[in-house]
Amino acid sequence: MTAQKQLPLSGFGFSGFIDLLLARLYDIERQQEQGKFWSLNSIASQMKEKIPTIWVLDAARIMESRGLVTAIYTFGGNVRAELSGDGRMYVEENRGTGVIAEYKKHPSRFFAAKPQTGRSGSARPLERKATLAEERKPLFDVIGKMKHGLRQDKSLSAESRSDALRDLATIEEQLKKREPNRSAIAALLEPLSRIGSIADHIANVITLINP
Repeated sequence: MTAQKQLPLSGFGFSGFIDLLLARLYDIERQQEQGKFWSLNSIASQMKEKIPTIWVLDAARIMESRGLVTAIYTFGGNVRAELSGDGRMYVEENRGTGVIAEYKKHPSRFFAAKPQTGRSGSARPLERKATLAEERKPLFDVIGKMKHGLRQDKSLSAESRSDALRDLATIEEQLKKREPNRSAIAALLEPLSRIGSIADHIANVITLINP
């Protein structure tokens, strides 16, 4: 028997990713209960292809601007969402890129597993409160990339590299606090933004801190 060919998410891109989020929210809502906000980050993490962290935040903003979901944004780029009536109709009518219809036929092509339920039949809550480490993970991931970029940047003097890495360490310490000092973080990011090798990452950090 010939194995069924996988239909990669990459064939649909960012638009397809949005459609998959909506379709999955619809399924979760039907299996569990309406009136709850579900973690889009958790849904994205269950997809078979690795999803860029920033896609989740951007997708939530687009879906909300189009009236398809109501979203709640938390510090660190985590987003919870609830489908609107228009969002449910969008899924039921298979609108968008075509990925919703494909998902309905073969959800396992896109997700590693179905939404899991406990013994009582109630869902294992995607809406559970994230730990501080989980909530800030997207930020720490970006900072890790910045450190790598600084170490690889041959244009920096040893002193400049050391100063920049020290500033990043200070930012990390702030982000480990439940209520970090955003003014202090902003003051440290400003000079770092002038370093070309990490400038793009600075923009991501600012977006994740201020969704």
